[in-house]
Amino acid sequence: MLRRSLWGFAGLLAAVPCALAGIGSVSLIDASGLEFLINTDVTFATSSNASGAALDAAFTGAVAATTSGGGTTSTALTDAFNGYSNLFVDGTGYNLNGAVEFVCDGREIEFAPQTIGSLRVQRKVFVPDDDSFCRWLNIIKNNGGDTTASLLILNNLGSESDTVIAATSQAPLVATTADDWVVSYEDYTAGKSPDPRLSHVFQGPNRRQGISSITFANGNGQPFWEYEIDINAGATVIVMNLVSGQPSIAEAIAKAEELALVPETAVACLSDTERSQVVNFDVTEPTCTMTSSSSNPTNLTTIPVTVTFSEPVTGFTKTDIVPTNATVKNFDGSGAVYTFNLVPLSSGLVAADIGSGVAEDAGGNPNREAETFSRSLDGIGPTVAMSSTTPEPSNITRIIDVTATFSEPVSDFTAADITLVNCTLEGFAAASKAYTQFDFRLLPARITGQVGADIAAGVAHDAAGNPNSAAEPFRHTVGPGFSCIGTTTSKAAPSKASLAEIAPIAAVMLILSTAAYRRKKN
Repeated sequence: MLRRSLWGFAGLLAAVPCALAGIGSVSLIDASGLEFLINTDVTFATSSNASGAALDAAFTGAVAATTSGGGTTSTALTDAFNGYSNLFVDGTGYNLNGAVEFVCDGREIEFAPQTIGSLRVQRKVFVPDDDSFCRWLNIIKNNGGDTTASLLILNNLGSESDTVIAATSQAPLVATTADDWVVSYEDYTAGKSPDPRLSHVFQGPNRRQGISSITFANGNGQPFWEYEIDINAGATVIVMNLVSGQPSIAEAIAKAEELALVPETAVACLSDTERSQVVNFDVTEPTCTMTSSSSNPTNLTTIPVTVTFSEPVTGFTKTDIVPTNATVKNFDGSGAVYTFNLVPLSSGLVAADIGSGVAEDAGGNPNREAETFSRSLDGIGPTVAMSSTTPEPSNITRIIDVTATFSEPVSDFTAADITLVNCTLEGFAAASKAYTQFDFRLLPARITGQVGADIAAGVAHDAAGNPNSAAEPFRHTVGPGFSCIGTTTSKAAPSKASLAEIAPIAAVMLILSTAAYRRKKN
């Protein structure tokens, strides 16, 4: 639910002086009835009412609140804040007037950016529709050189001087930089139960950067904490804060513990990029990839696969791998790297899938689904056949055009792989870009008889590495003739034979002529 309202001077914190022409706020209410009023239009701000701060939080209806006597009472808990999560960057308050944008189905308020020195500062405030917390994204982009920025979060609690720390994440009732959260409440008076019990969550386990100081003590209704954030030139970082209001201390502690571990509701509407930019919580989901040293297609009967997560994970087992037309064997590994063998059941597509949420990192973030790993199993080698369009028989002057055709593309077939019979070879070349056809020409080395070519097994291989089977021998009959016309290729126009081509014919004619002369003389 969204509701715009205008708050006047009477609604402001009296403990911190301020001069305001008026404050515009937006109401975000969740299913529990907890309403957060977020400042959106502040004409003059103090630490109690800066843009994006929560002016107040209250339950809109009665809840079962605990009492000082250990019982419960039905009452509407109100006045959680007099100004919460006010942001100061390098000593300058974030405070921008003007319209805001509503995103994430109206559950998030996106404020305009403000320039502070070389930093571009922007805020987003989110309240889910079915959970009792409010989240701030403090987005800092560094438009200058490498720097360390100071982010100060100032708060003004409705409990004021009656503020009591109920618990911290490290157990002692004294907040330190080692704590991830603090739970506070207003000291009970005469059995009353006035304010919501608050869960202040400012960092989480396995964070990259955290708070550098914190001031939060009993009797102090204006707690604050500071971050000293290292930001590389051109980089963007996000500091995330959360607060929850609950009817009881026990519920507030449970919610603080939950939010510190960042459940999915706590990162709703964050983009993948924003997740990667959050530095004070671990909200980045581990990614997962599968690779192999095997080719694709492959003829391996055991395909080695390596699974690599973007960070160490736990809970990943053999059963999390879903094979297709294969079985999974020899699973091993830990942390970020695992290995297994994918054993095909039959030729064709062999694949493996790893779904989302089967493993998690140290922060409890579930992994993302991996891209399907697949290989095409090809255990059959290519066949090859030779053919010719040159008429048979032909005479010694005729060059014989031959085409070798493989049943599938091969990568390593050369002229040296052809064994010649009574001829020489020229013009070897691939006749197709797919490397399934190769053309060459045979030049007869004898006047009559057979010339030919042979292609043995194993001289060429397909993409999977399978060797070819031997070709049927190619043979072509050459007979005596007296034509002085020859061709250089089957596609070339006829041309007069060269002297080299005519010489054998002339020799035959000379022999025959000599024999005839001797018979006549005798």
